[in-house]
Amino acid sequence: MVILENMTGKMFSVTTLLVISGILFGLSQCQLKENREWEKFKTKHITSQTVAAFNCNRTMNDPLYTPDGQCKSANTFIHSTTGTIKEICRNVAGPVNKSSKQKFPLTTCTKTIRCEYSQSNQTNFICVTCKANLPIHFFKIGTC
Repeated sequence: MVILENMTGKMFSVTTLLVISGILFGLSQCQLKENREWEKFKTKHITSQTVAAFNCNRTMNDPLYTPDGQCKSANTFIHSTTGTIKEICRNVAGPVNKSSKQKFPLTTCTKTIRCEYSQSNQTNFICVTCKANLPIHFFKIGTC
């Protein structure tokens, strides 16, 4: 067994260091996945546009929402800031569904024919799936 001595004179085995490194690498990979899920959630559901300025046909026909060339049947957009939405999942390790404490302006785009969309607006609570203090999935309009 190889033994290393650190600056304070304490001894560590290479095996111990490899195990600790492996754990830290695994944790960093989990964090990266959660950040990707949060980024995807932001892209799919949060908009800084006002309700009045929002256009479902223009938004839903953006390649961002049709990555495989197929029109999505429906999507709900939250008119808010990322910070306000992140607040819903503060101190929630998850994964767990959590209701917002405040109502948000929402726009739901629903496919009618081909890739044309109807648009409905409302103000309501939202239920999101939280994981590692971040929203990662829009569960539904209303409370959980």
